[in-house]
Amino acid sequence: MNPWQTLPHDWSATPVRLGLHRIRHLVDALSLRPWPFTAVLVTGTNGKGSTCAFLHEILRAHGVLSGLYTSPHLQRPEERVRLGDTEVSSEELETTWRRVVALCEQELQAGRLDEPPTFFEILTAVAFDIFARHRVTVAVLEIGMGGRYDATNVVDPAVSVITHIDYDHENFLGHRLIDIAEEKFGIARPGVPLVTGERRHWLLRSWARRLEAWGSPFVPVYTRTVWEARHRWGHYRLRAEAPEWSLPWTSLALAGGHQVENALLAVWGAYFWFQRQGQALDMARVQSALQRTVWPGRLEWWCHPQAPPVLLDGAHNRDGIRRCVEYLRLQPYDRWAILFGCMQDKPWVDMLRLLQPLGDRWAWTPVPGSERSWVPAQHTDYLRALGFQDGDVLEPPAIPDFLKSARTPVLVVGSLYLVGWVRARLPELGYRRVVHPALAEGDAEFDT
Repeated sequence: MNPWQTLPHDWSATPVRLGLHRIRHLVDALSLRPWPFTAVLVTGTNGKGSTCAFLHEILRAHGVLSGLYTSPHLQRPEERVRLGDTEVSSEELETTWRRVVALCEQELQAGRLDEPPTFFEILTAVAFDIFARHRVTVAVLEIGMGGRYDATNVVDPAVSVITHIDYDHENFLGHRLIDIAEEKFGIARPGVPLVTGERRHWLLRSWARRLEAWGSPFVPVYTRTVWEARHRWGHYRLRAEAPEWSLPWTSLALAGGHQVENALLAVWGAYFWFQRQGQALDMARVQSALQRTVWPGRLEWWCHPQAPPVLLDGAHNRDGIRRCVEYLRLQPYDRWAILFGCMQDKPWVDMLRLLQPLGDRWAWTPVPGSERSWVPAQHTDYLRALGFQDGDVLEPPAIPDFLKSARTPVLVVGSLYLVGWVRARLPELGYRRVVHPALAEGDAEFDT
């Protein structure tokens, strides 16, 4: 096995030490400043990865060499770093990783670095170094956690995007919504456009005052864009109008009503990036990009010729589960077999209560390979007290039998790491990925 493959699957399994001084030192030691590429930073509680994927595809559709850096990965570390339409090779990722780690050790021994960088900081420096070596024009960067002190925030963005604000990672970002919002607003810069899908008026007013003082263009999508959306079983088609651009009817490859918001955020982000380059958006290319953008593990269907379909969704907090439930209620299925696993710091009681009305059969599992996993075997009495009388606690090797024995569609949810583990095994179990079990192959056009 490639030594890189043995590195931690989950960066947050290593100690989280927020701060920018270590990544700044690494960036300078790698001679990456002044930055050889422009950047777009994307943060928010949910929707960061999908928004980044949409934006990356829009840039690519215009012939721009775009790099994409996201986290976490589902199955392979190489997924985190993309150059155009391809993942970075295992060899290049491993070689660059070893070089940056050696540099860290050298700087520590020389006393120029006072403490070891975190796993995520090293990996971020690796991504930056790869982007610089391949001379990407723009790097689309998903914030790992928060914003203000996240390693990606060391760059000087050309555009900043905040999807929306909700509760998550409270132990690091704060237990009040205003504190979480302040951490995420930390990616804003004087003179740099900020685009957001946030709707809370008190929060938008606070941001608007500061951005106006900085001379930063501010676009809350819900006040600057008019759109119409229609769906078939939660797969959406939209058209949108803004003073600066017009998007004709476009079918989104990504499922769920929340992807309408993410797509519009990406269009606005691309608009401002091209504006700063003195160029204009080609809306035909935007339309093509939105139609082909995929983001694995997010409301992703897999079918089997002799078993019910499986829906994978990496929703891992209250807000994500709410959006998943909204999608489930649009489906032609009334009841679900639900396989749930999450990390121990997640609000699993609230997440399960949101899912409870839709579950026909339940199974709980520890997240494979994670020391931070919620351990359902320790909570069986409490689960029964919550009304889950007939659920099963499964160890990961028993999951394939659960999928095959289900009598209703199966939802795998609660953790991207669980989704990634299951997804890696579905092809060998005879499943294949489809747009939707009830849609004909390639059917992405809806009546308007």
